[in-house]
Amino acid sequence: MGRTSPPTDIPRVRVEHDISDDEKICSCGDTMHKIKELVSEQYDIVPAKFQVIQNVRFVYGCRCGEKPSTTALA
Repeated sequence: MGRTSPPTDIPRVRVEHDISDDEKICSCGDTMHKIKELVSEQYDIVPAKFQVIQNVRFVYGCRCGEKPSTTALA
């Protein structure tokens, strides 16, 4: 009994492992062409990320010297 593939609703990240352009030259001197891809999958768990939320309030004022007002936070 073989392994089952991960569910299709889990996002995939494609990582390509290719050989160099020099290695794609055959001993006959011709350039080799890709004939197929071998794809294997593994689970990867990405932990929750920590971030800082900046709450920015704008201060408006008139050049006439009136007291400035601020916008309300949503």
